Amino acid sequence: MRLRVTRTLVETRLHGLDSSREGGTVAGTREILDYAMREIGEVAGPALWETRDDNPNMPPRRHTRTTDSPDQEGQQNSPPTGHIDPVVIQLLNTLTQQTTALAQQQQQVIQQQLLEQHQQQQHHQKAAPVEIEKAFTLIEVTEEKKTEYASYFLKSEASYWWETSRAMEPEGLITWGRFTELFLERYFPDYMRDQMELKFLELKQGNMAVPQYETKFTELARFVPMYVDTEKKKANRFQQGLRSWIRSKLAILELDTYATVVQKTMIAEAESDSYMKERENKKRKAWTSDKGQP
Repeated sequence: MRLRVTRTLVETRLHGLDSSREGGTVAGTREILDYAMREIGEVAGPALWETRDDNPNMPPRRHTRTTDSPDQEGQQNSPPTGHIDPVVIQLLNTLTQQTTALAQQQQQVIQQQLLEQHQQQQHHQKAAPVEIEKAFTLIEVTEEKKTEYASYFLKSEASYWWETSRAMEPEGLITWGRFTELFLERYFPDYMRDQMELKFLELKQGNMAVPQYETKFTELARFVPMYVDTEKKKANRFQQGLRSWIRSKLAILELDTYATVVQKTMIAEAESDSYMKERENKKRKAWTSDKGQP
């Protein structure tokens, strides 16, 4: 009787989830799945389920449970050992299907929201592939779909250009690499690349803090990949633009990875700032002490 009541409660919650599918979440479905397992466990008792050592991906195996009065009138015998109530299996399968369906639905919603967001924003043409790549990392777009998604972002003249360019390409899938190449040839010509290359090579930290310098370095490095196509080249180029005293500290460490160079640079700058503040505080205290003497 309790199992039937439990099944009814869970199915009622499932029905409620279906009726509000638009607002459902994968977490909500998993919560119902946990709820069902708890309820079934309470009805069956702790000894009813055991782990399937032969295959951990299979549902738990159900033990036969004995009662003190097996011949009592109206008492139903437990299912045979090694079997689970078919209705329970159906219930768990339904919950699993709900989770999978909602996961797919949420993925589609995220993709649509990102598409609408990029449609509303006006990106600088020469940076468009870079901006689109950010969206790809969020929605896990496959290589085969990248060109299709990117072409959706193109508006007005850029859209007309793409239709013409695609018609001139050989039949078949146009890869994301080829799309980027065509786009940059059209909207990022050689003279602009030369300007960006010069800016990158002349970049110095100057009065910028390390995080600001690193941001500017990364921004310009996108347009000159030939200078940062290995960890060592990228690390060396970053060090060359640092202030001389920081660069001299890092030189003796012989760092080969970009991430490590950035980390050590930030540490060196932070220690220097801390030292300067401490020095200023000592000067201020000494001046205050001298001023208070007769």
